[in-house]
Amino acid sequence: MKILIIDADRTTAWALRDALTQSGHTVDTCDNAPSGRHEAMEAQHDLLIIATELPGADGIALMREIQQRRPTPTLMLSARDDLGERLDALHDGADDVLLKPFATAEAAARVTAILRRGPARAPTRIEVGDLQLDLDQRKAHRRARPILLTAKEFSLLWLLMRRASQVLTRTTILAHVWDTTFDSDANVVDAAIRRLRAKIDDDATQPLIHTVRGMGYVLEPR
Repeated sequence: MKILIIDADRTTAWALRDALTQSGHTVDTCDNAPSGRHEAMEAQHDLLIIATELPGADGIALMREIQQRRPTPTLMLSARDDLGERLDALHDGADDVLLKPFATAEAAARVTAILRRGPARAPTRIEVGDLQLDLDQRKAHRRARPILLTAKEFSLLWLLMRRASQVLTRTTILAHVWDTTFDSDANVVDAAIRRLRAKIDDDATQPLIHTVRGMGYVLEPR
């Protein structure tokens, strides 16, 4: 199997590469997000191993970007004992999260377990109620009515739909759609939600995007 490791911690990456190579895998390594993104997009890998923290980049955001274009089984490596971060990684498409420091034998066993499940199956369509989102064509429809979306609106709607019925805070939305967590930019989220509502809900008898006062937003039929 061909595996790509994206981690700036070269000691960890090289130790893991050696262990996986001894297990019979072919292993490539990258120590930054741009080169990792390029390698993941240009070459076909059976598994990605991505650190959640990369120089100047968010590893989970990188994983999401790669998964949208080339769904691949993924093991995330986290240096922080942060349950929220691990849950975000799993919600957004990771198959497993391994906390550093770890024994290379355990990492190799987790890799084997993920690969045993078979290749990732890319979802091509998400439906919530009468709203459909086509991930391949990047188009949305409500009933038979097409909905024209900007790139950010598409990303926002994709987040809301894949976490349907889950209340998302403005900070969470900022981190996933704009790759930032600055609370001062919360008005950016409010403005984007207003524009998305105008396209999704204004002509519908049943609104799908709801405000949860003091918490954030949720997409669900009610």
